[in-house]
Amino acid sequence: MDREPVPRRGAGLSPRRGAPAPHGAPMRAGQGRPAGQTPPQRRVTAAEQTRRRRRRAVLGALLVVAVLALGIVISARLLFKVGEIRLENLDGTTPAATGVYTEQQILDVLGVQMGDNLLGFSARAKSEQLAAQLPYLEEVTVHITLPGTVVVKLQPVVERFALQQADGWLILSERLKVVRSSETVPENGIVLQATLPPGPLPVPGQYLKLQSYNSLFDVADPAATPAPDSTEVDAAMAQLLDGLAEQGLMDGLTALSVADLSELSFTYQGRVLVRLGTDNRLADKLLMAANALLPGYEQSLGATDRGILEFYQYSGSELRAFFSPGDPNAGTAPPADPLPDDPVTDPVIDGDGAADPGPAVG
Repeated sequence: MDREPVPRRGAGLSPRRGAPAPHGAPMRAGQGRPAGQTPPQRRVTAAEQTRRRRRRAVLGALLVVAVLALGIVISARLLFKVGEIRLENLDGTTPAATGVYTEQQILDVLGVQMGDNLLGFSARAKSEQLAAQLPYLEEVTVHITLPGTVVVKLQPVVERFALQQADGWLILSERLKVVRSSETVPENGIVLQATLPPGPLPVPGQYLKLQSYNSLFDVADPAATPAPDSTEVDAAMAQLLDGLAEQGLMDGLTALSVADLSELSFTYQGRVLVRLGTDNRLADKLLMAANALLPGYEQSLGATDRGILEFYQYSGSELRAFFSPGDPNAGTAPPADPLPDDPVTDPVIDGDGAADPGPAVG
C-alpha cells in the first residue's frame, strides 16, 4: 500500500500564529515573543565596561569643576570687595608722608571706591597710573591684602637737581624724576651737567635718561664716536654721590657734572670747582678733596677761597691735587706755577698712593 508523500516542512503550510519564524527569516509585524517573555540579555564585554566607567569619571570631574568655578565666582563677587584703603610709607609705617599732596588727592587719582570688586583689579596698572599723574611722588606702589584691603605705599619726592634747557630749567628728583619746569634754580638745588640722548625731553612724572659720553673716545668724525652704554654714567653718578655723602660734602654741593666721564667734577659752595678726571681712585680723590674743603685740617683752604682744585695722577700710584685761584664759574683757571705736570711742584694735597692721602700741605 502506497503512502502519500509527506510535504516538506514549511512547504504549502502557513506558519502558525505566534510560531517562531524559521532560522534566518525576518520577523513580520505581529510576530514576536509571547507576552511577558523577557528577551535574552546581551553580554557586556570588559572593554565596554571600562569605557562606561571612564565616561562616568569624566562627567563627574567636569561637574565638580563647574561647581567649584561657580562657587569661586560667587564668593569673589560677594567677599572680595574693597573694605579698606590705606596709605603707608615705604617701610609700612603710618601716617604716610604725602608731600605736596593730600590723602584725598591721591585717592582721587587711585580711582578705587569702597565696595568695589577686586576681581580683575590690577595693582601694577594702578601703580603706574599714580606715578605718572603724581610727579611729586618719588616712589609709589599699590598692593592688595585679601580679603579686601588696598594698600598704597609711597615716598614723596625731594627736589634735588636742576638741568638747564633752552627755555629754563628741568627740576629733577634724587632719582632724576622730572618734577616740573622752572625759570630759576630752586633754593639748595644742585645744577646738573649731563649729556642727554637725542629726542624729546621727558615730561613731569617721567624719569630722565642720561647718555654716557667719554671724550677719550673722540675721533675725527663725531658721528663715529663710540657711545658707551648708558649704564656707565648712571654708575659713575651713583658712585660720585655716595662718595660725596660719605665725606660730608653733600651739604655744600652746588653743581655736579657727569657730561664727560673722563672729566667728572663738582662745585663746592659755588666757590671751588673740583676737577676729578675719571672715576679712577675716586674714593681717594674725594677724601683728599674733603681734606682741602672742610675746616679742621692744618692746610685746608680758606672759607672764602675761590678757584679750581684739580687732581693729577702721575706714573705709578702718585696722586696730587693743585689749587688755582680764579673764577670757578668760568670753567678754567690759570695753571699752578710751575705747571702741575711737574712732579716736584708742591701740591695742595699730596696722596701717597694709599687709601689715606695724609694731611694737606701747603
